[in-house]
Amino acid sequence: MSNQNISTFLTLPVELVYRILDHQLDFTILCSMRNVCQRFNNIVDSYDRYQTLTTLDLESNEIRDIGAQHLTNVLRYNTTLTTLSLARNAIRDVGAQYLADGLQHSTTLTTLNLGCNQIGHVGAQYLNNALRHNTTLTTLDLTRNEIRDVGAQYLSDGLRHNTTLTTLNLGSNEIGYVGTQHLSNALQQNSTLTTLNLGGNQIGHIGAQYLSNDDNGQWLIDDCKKSNIDINQLHTTDDKTPTSYTYVISVESTGRRTFFNQRGTNSLLNDTHFDFNYLAKKKNYNLFYLGYLTLLDGLDQIINNETVASQVLKKAKEYGLETIIDFVSVHNSLYSKIAQLTLPYVDHLILNEIETGLILNQSFQQGTIEQIEQAARILMENYGVQRTVTIHFDRGAICVSRENSSTIESFYQGSFCLPNGYIKGAVGAGDAFAAGVIYGIYKKWSIQERLFCGICVAAMCLKDATSYAGVGSIEECLKLKEIFCCRTMEPTSFITDTEN
Repeated sequence: MSNQNISTFLTLPVELVYRILDHQLDFTILCSMRNVCQRFNNIVDSYDRYQTLTTLDLESNEIRDIGAQHLTNVLRYNTTLTTLSLARNAIRDVGAQYLADGLQHSTTLTTLNLGCNQIGHVGAQYLNNALRHNTTLTTLDLTRNEIRDVGAQYLSDGLRHNTTLTTLNLGSNEIGYVGTQHLSNALQQNSTLTTLNLGGNQIGHIGAQYLSNDDNGQWLIDDCKKSNIDINQLHTTDDKTPTSYTYVISVESTGRRTFFNQRGTNSLLNDTHFDFNYLAKKKNYNLFYLGYLTLLDGLDQIINNETVASQVLKKAKEYGLETIIDFVSVHNSLYSKIAQLTLPYVDHLILNEIETGLILNQSFQQGTIEQIEQAARILMENYGVQRTVTIHFDRGAICVSRENSSTIESFYQGSFCLPNGYIKGAVGAGDAFAAGVIYGIYKKWSIQERLFCGICVAAMCLKDATSYAGVGSIEECLKLKEIFCCRTMEPTSFITDTEN
C-alpha cells in the first residue's frame, strides 16, 4: 500500500472549517460548535458570521427546555448577540432556569423575547435572580405565559434591584390585583423602567388604584426635575384622585387599538391652575400648548357661553403667548360646541381627520385631499382659528395659513413611503407629528419645514411599539429624507392609503 497522509481535525485548514460553518445554522454555530476544543473555539471566534451576529430569531422552533439549556453558554460567553427571540417555543420553568443562569453573566444582550411560552411563577423566580445581576438587558417580553400573582411578586423583587430594564411586557399572564400591588411597590423604587404592559390581565379597579398610587405623580415630578423642566406650575392634590393614566390595548393581528383612559387629576385642571404673571416674569416663554380638549372636564365646562379653556387661552394671548391646541379622537356630545367656543382664541390648531369630522359633524375618513383642505379652511374662516390649521392623516398633512398673507394659503406634505416591517406600532404617532410641528413653530421655521419635521418625527415614532422610544434627536428624525421618499398629494387622492 502506498503511504497516505491522514488528516486530523487539528491539521484541517482554517478555510475548510469555514466552509463547513457556512452550511450551518446560526443556532448550531452558537450552541454546538463551541467548546469542542481550543482550536475550534479559536476558529469559530474568527469566523465572520459569528463575529457579526447580533440578532438570533428562533421564534416557533419547538426548542423547548433542552434548547434553552444549549443557549445558556451562548448567553454566558457570546460577545456580539444583542437580541434573542424565543417566542412560541414551549419553554417551561426549567428552560427559564437555564436562560436566567446565562443572563446573569451576559454582557451584551439587550432584548429577550420569551412571549407565548409556558413559564410560570417558578420560572419567574429564576428570572428574578437574573434581573438582580444582569446589567445590559433593556427589554424583556413575557407576554402570554403563566406568571400569575406569585410570579409577578418574584419579578417585582428583581425590579427593585435592576438598573437597566426599561420595558417589561407582562400582558396576558393572569395577573390580578395582588400581583399588581407588588409591581406598583417595586416601581416606587425602580427609576429606569419606563414601559410596563399589563394588558389582558385581571388587575381590576383595585389593581388600577395600586398603579395610580400617587407616588407615581411624585415620580413624574422627579423625572421633570432630572430633565431640567420647570415644575413651578405643576400642581398636586390632597384628595384621592389618581394621576391620570391610559391603557392602550392593541390587537396583534390587525394593529387596531383601544384606549382606556382614567382622567384622574386631569379632570380637575381649571383656570385657577395657570399663573401667567409667573410666565411673564420668566420672559423666555413664547408658546402656550394645551392638550387635549374634550378630555379635560374642568376646562371643557361651558359657562356663560364660554369654555373655561377659552378663558385660559384668552389670558395667554393677553400675555403675548402664541396658543396651540389639539383635540383627541373621543366621542363627546359637546365636541363641536367646545370647539366652536374655544377656537377663536387659538393661533395654531393641530388635529387629525377624525377630530376634524367630530368638530364639523361629518366623516372625512374616506375623504380626499381636496375635502380635507376645504375643512381646514372652514375651521379658520368660520370657527376663528387665527394663524394655522394643520390636519394630519395617513397619506400626509395639510396646513392652511394666514401668517404671512391677508389671504389663506395652503401647504401640503406627503408622508413617507415606509417598507414592510418598518412599522412596529402607531401609538403616539399623531402626538409625535404634533411635536414636530410645534418644534418648527418654536424655531420659527417656514410652514413647509414644520410639516416636514412633523412627518419625520411621526415616522420615527412608528418604528417602535411604544409611544416614544423610536423618536431620536431632531437631527436623526430629519435624516429620514435621505432614506425614504414621500407620497404625492393630488387633490383627488384619498387621505387613506393602502400602501405601507
